[in-house]
Amino acid sequence: MHVTQATVDPGINTAVALWSGVLPVPKIESFCAQSGIGEMNQLSILCSKFHAVMTKYYPKECYIESDEFWKGNLRSETSAGRGNLSLLAHIIGSYYGICFTLNIDCHFIKAREWKGQMSKEIVARRVQMAIG
Repeated sequence: MHVTQATVDPGINTAVALWSGVLPVPKIESFCAQSGIGEMNQLSILCSKFHAVMTKYYPKECYIESDEFWKGNLRSETSAGRGNLSLLAHIIGSYYGICFTLNIDCHFIKAREWKGQMSKEIVARRVQMAIG
C-alpha cells in the first residue's frame, strides 16, 4: 500500500489513518499504552509504536490532531484537571518529533475544524477535504 498521508488521533489510545489517495476509506493502525506504568513509560511505548507505523508506511505528510481546552465542556475540564492534557501535549509533541526526524511533513489540525459529532464516513470525507 502506497501511503501519501497519515492522520493521527493521538492519546493513550492512538489511531492512525493511512490514506493512499486511491481508497475512499483509509487503513487504520491503532495502539495503546497500558495504565498504571507511569506517564514516561506510557509515552515511551506510544512513541515506539508510532515510530513503527511511520517507518512501515512512510507517508509523505502527517496531520496530527492538536489538543484543545474547551471551556464549559465537562469532559475537557475534567481531562485538564486530571493532568491528561499535559500528557496529551507530550504525546503530540513526541509524534511531531518522530515525523520531523523521519523527514515527514507534519501539520497540526484542530478537532473542531474537521471532526465533531459525525459518522465515520463523513469524518473520512472531511479529513480528505482538509488535507487535500
